[in-house]
Amino acid sequence: MSAGADTERIQQSGVLRVGYNATAVPFAYFNDAGELVGYDIAFAYDLARSLNVRPVLVPFEWAELERDLQAGRFDIAMSGIYASTQRLTVLSASMSYYQSPVALLVPTERAQRFRSRQDIVAMPGLRIAMSVDPVLHPLWQRLFPNAEISMVPDYRTPPDFNKVDAAVWTLEQAAAFARSHPGITAVVPQGLSNPFLLSYMMPPDSEVMVHFVNYWLELRRADGLRAREASYWIQGRPRAVPAPRWSVVRNVLHWKE
Repeated sequence: MSAGADTERIQQSGVLRVGYNATAVPFAYFNDAGELVGYDIAFAYDLARSLNVRPVLVPFEWAELERDLQAGRFDIAMSGIYASTQRLTVLSASMSYYQSPVALLVPTERAQRFRSRQDIVAMPGLRIAMSVDPVLHPLWQRLFPNAEISMVPDYRTPPDFNKVDAAVWTLEQAAAFARSHPGITAVVPQGLSNPFLLSYMMPPDSEVMVHFVNYWLELRRADGLRAREASYWIQGRPRAVPAPRWSVVRNVLHWKE
């Protein structure tokens, strides 16, 4: 097992190794131009700047996340990761930086059928699709005990709604998917579950790094960066255009610069 992530070692190396999974839209994904982007990718670059190092982005698979961090394959994982009890038992974690309700992806014309967990559980022959994540699989089974559950590698393509009734995800990821796929809606049923807490995960015994990341997250909350990036990446709103700086030439003399 590798030693925990340490800010002094990272700064001496000049590199911050960031683990990512590109299926975690809108937190980490490849856009139409083939660029790795997303809320957490933006913050990976900002964290590296705060440490005065360069980021190196390292892909991981969900089933290997804990083992990769325990082996020290990267210093921090940033991809919309749920702070589950299992992960908190074996890894170091930052404070929660975002809360995300459980949601379902469903065809828009069927959305009203999924208003509450009670309605969903009462459906005969319910078929639910879920992405492969060993941490979340037990939770989905508890939430939908009578459902036929099918596993899909990811949601890069729409679920086949001829074979399943709904696909389970988090609200932000489901909403981002629905925005780009007409005819599919993200629904948050009443009484389904408590929200997921999203955190940045680090190797075990990374107390110094956790302290630094938590301090950095608080600074970014205070200066408004977290709210601005969430508005753009997660809520899908356009970026605000900053007003030009006041100047004598423009504001007093009304000359064009």
